[in-house]
Formats: sequence, structure tokens, C-alpha cells
Amino acid sequence: MIPKAAVVFVMLLSYDVLFCRASGRSGFDLNETSYHDFKDYAGLLEDKVPIKSISDADSEWTISLEGSSSNLSLEYLSNSLNLTEQDLDLSYETIWYLDGEERRSITIKRAVEQTTREENLDNKDTQRVAIKINREQPRVKSKRWIFGNDDRKQLLPNSFEAQKIPHSAACKVACKGFCWSCSGILIGSRHVLTSAHCVDGETAGALRVGFLERNGRLHWYNVMKAYVPLRWTASKPLSSDYAVLKLRRPPTRRTYVKIASLALRKGSVISFTGFPGDKVRNSLWTTKCSVFLVQGGVIYNKCDATRGSSGSGVFVTDSSGTKVVGVLSGETKRSRLNVAVHFTRSKVNQINGWTRK
Repeated sequence: MIPKAAVVFVMLLSYDVLFCRASGRSGFDLNETSYHDFKDYAGLLEDKVPIKSISDADSEWTISLEGSSSNLSLEYLSNSLNLTEQDLDLSYETIWYLDGEERRSITIKRAVEQTTREENLDNKDTQRVAIKINREQPRVKSKRWIFGNDDRKQLLPNSFEAQKIPHSAACKVACKGFCWSCSGILIGSRHVLTSAHCVDGETAGALRVGFLERNGRLHWYNVMKAYVPLRWTASKPLSSDYAVLKLRRPPTRRTYVKIASLALRKGSVISFTGFPGDKVRNSLWTTKCSVFLVQGGVIYNKCDATRGSSGSGVFVTDSSGTKVVGVLSGETKRSRLNVAVHFTRSKVNQINGWTRK
């Protein structure tokens, strides 16, 4: 389990830190620095962890670190390399399994343009409600809420609807054996979007993803890599509760759903499809509702959901088709609202970058 407060990354194996080429105006600009100068600058890390190697390939600077116990922290990386808040928002952790061993890496990316604030997709017409909700800390590992009558609808496995986009792209995310489960959505030929809290403390080799077949059984696929925002690794903010899993092979006869950054207003209709834990095992259910509020990168809503639904893609359908605009995460307690991550342009760019790897 990665420590939450100190953000100290203790690695039992080699540790790679990848510094991607950038053009930001602040901090260390790799485009304007020679390879040897970069090696000297990266040497700042040597008093924390021994550097195994530094290389330059495919427009990426790579620092390979090794050591059985590393004191490398997010705070140290930020201070040493003069990273901005936007740089940290673009950075991420990669988890994979190779030759019987778990590997991890941290990729630090520069924001192309250092702006004063992320684009604002929040509602403008619910400020008083926003202030009230902002005082609450949404929970990501609790029961979720059902509002009044349960409006969830089961999609039978052999039905046309269950085997049609976007529902056919919904999947179950679980560890191998008898354990927890979440939901997910196929957003690339072999990439699945889910919640970051669903993969906390798990190695990529322990994860698997299942798609519902017409016979009612799940066809399982092993996970090759997991990508998690560095912000989530550091402090678990709800707006960073998303992750992408790369499967070892593409699912058969499955079409993925594209992600998008769209402004949502109060009353906008959203829906999601997943595998709730309070229903028959491995059964697929869908629900829809109106947006209550969008604030701080979070969609507050009253869509019916329970445990097991976390990680479901949040759908919006318009004249151009159905797109994933967020991912279901947790709920608020006092306000009794379910919450989902809302995708900004930078999040969409980051996730699309993961699906190209």
C-alpha cells in the first residue's frame, strides 16, 4: 500500500522516473536544456535515491532509480524540479507486472501552457448550494445512495440493448479470487477506465476485467498495466479518482466509447451502466438522472448507485452520439448525493495519452 500522508514511495524493485519533453515557461525546460545539463540537474535526486541511469529516447528523458528503500517523495520531486500545480496534475504513476515482479514508475510531465487556472466547467447558477456542498468531504469507499424508488434497469445479457454501445462497453473490474469488485468502461481497443480507489493497494497482475457475454457469463481479461494520477497517489482528492487499465489483449467483439470534456448544467441528463454489488452476481444494470451540480471537477447527482458501481463511465448522449464525460466515484453524507469525477480538457488529454501507450 502506498503511504497516503507522507507520499513516500517505497520500492522493492527498480524505480523509473520519466521526465517528458515540455515547453512550459516555468521550472526546468527540457526543450532548452542539453542532455548533459539535464543529467547534472537530475543529479539533485542522488542524495535521496541512487540513480541507475539517465537516457533520452522518443522525446522522453528517463531517470532510472534503484534501491530497496527510497525516500523519494512527491514534495521532493516538486521542489527539486520546480514543478507547478499544473505539472503535477498531468503527472502520473504506472504499475505493471514483469518477470514475476511488480514494477512502478512515476512520469513527470510539464504543462504546455502555464495558465492561472484549469478551464472552468462548473455550473454558474447554483452558487449557494455549491458553498454548502463544498464543506463536505465526499467518500469514495462507502455505500452510495438510492434515491426513493430504485430506478435502475437490468440489461439481460442476451438482449439487444446489453450488446449495444455504450452498454456493451461496460465491464466488471476485480482482483483475482474472492474479493472486492468495481465497474469500468472500455475507452480504447484494450484500455478500461475505472476509479483509482478500485486499484489502491493492488498490483496490475492481480487485476482482471470481465465483459458480459450473451450466455450470462463474464469473459475475463488480465490487466497488463495500470495508470493512476499522481495527485491521487499523493492525497486522494476526489477529482483525481480515475485510472486506466491496459489489458493484455483486446476484448473480442467489443467497441469502445470515446471520452470527452463537456460542460454540464444543472438538469443535464447523465447515465451510467455497471455491475452493482446489491444485485444478482455479474448482472448488468443501467440508470440515468439529472445533474444536480458540477463543482471543482466533480458531478453531484442523484443517480441510483450502490457499491460495485464505482468506476462506471458517466455517459452523455447528444446529436453526435454517446460520450464518457466522467467516472462514478463516491457519495456525500449530509447532502445525500452521489458524486463522479468530471473530465476537464487536461484530464481527457492525459487519459488519451495513456490509451496510446
